[in-house]
Amino acid sequence: MIAYLENSIVRRTLFHFVAAVSMFAASMVSAVQTAVVSFGTGHLKHTLVKVLGVAIALIGGSAQAAVLWNNEVNNGLGGVLVTHPGGMTGAVAGADRSAIGVGGSTFGYTAENGSSKRLADDFNAGNSWTINSIRLYTYQTNATASTITGVTLRLWSGAAGTGTLLFGDETTNVMTSTSLSNIYRTLNTDTSGTTRRIQFVDVAGLNWNIGPGSYSLDWGFTGSLSSGPFVPGLTPLGATGLTTGNGQQRVGAAGTFANALDGSTPQDFPFLIEGTEGTPAVPEPSMMVIGTLFGIGGLVAKRRRKK
Repeated sequence: MIAYLENSIVRRTLFHFVAAVSMFAASMVSAVQTAVVSFGTGHLKHTLVKVLGVAIALIGGSAQAAVLWNNEVNNGLGGVLVTHPGGMTGAVAGADRSAIGVGGSTFGYTAENGSSKRLADDFNAGNSWTINSIRLYTYQTNATASTITGVTLRLWSGAAGTGTLLFGDETTNVMTSTSLSNIYRTLNTDTSGTTRRIQFVDVAGLNWNIGPGSYSLDWGFTGSLSSGPFVPGLTPLGATGLTTGNGQQRVGAAGTFANALDGSTPQDFPFLIEGTEGTPAVPEPSMMVIGTLFGIGGLVAKRRRKK
């Protein structure tokens, strides 16, 4: 559920709520320990053991990766990837539209490894993060299946190209999976065009640890078709205009990153970061479970010795 929350404040509130539930579950485990020993053997004891199992499952289930940054919908600039949820008609009626905003004319921006054209965008970490995975979005015109064969990805402290390079390079393919989405990039007034279907490109297993601060990603794709790969800019919900963003593009290996423009309006790009975020004084769920199990074992052994 956390992975689909769009508002960062709501996400963080829920994250801390889950932590509180985890602590409550730990206290329940302690109570059940005592009850298991006190009631000896029999049906009631077996019932309490089952309750203990539920408590442990609750604790373990709370330690899940969360969305740390969602530039697809919550970049703070008012832009979104899906401008018309369920807005497609015709052969793909009910699919999502990603329409060019009123006043714009650019379907997407080239991010292609072979020509050293790369895109970049920034994000802010308000706490310590462990980045586990990143999802990127792209398309190749007329693709009917997922056509992306690779992606290179870098993480910078500060601005791409001029900040401090922390992770990644321009040569290693780090893509772990790719798939077709149910999103179509279209002109502002086109509700049925299917030639630009967005593809998901996932990079998992990163384990990148960063502290609070401002960071940038830059990336480039390799695809099996001759067009692109392209990345759509973000647009206000309903595609009523253009969103001013801070996405950048580099053209050529010797080039520098500069604003990616639709006309004269700088654009922003979609990406999704998932991982774990540092939280104050919440015991690791796995350690609570281990401690609980040792506690139960000790209490049971003690009771047997007294017999």
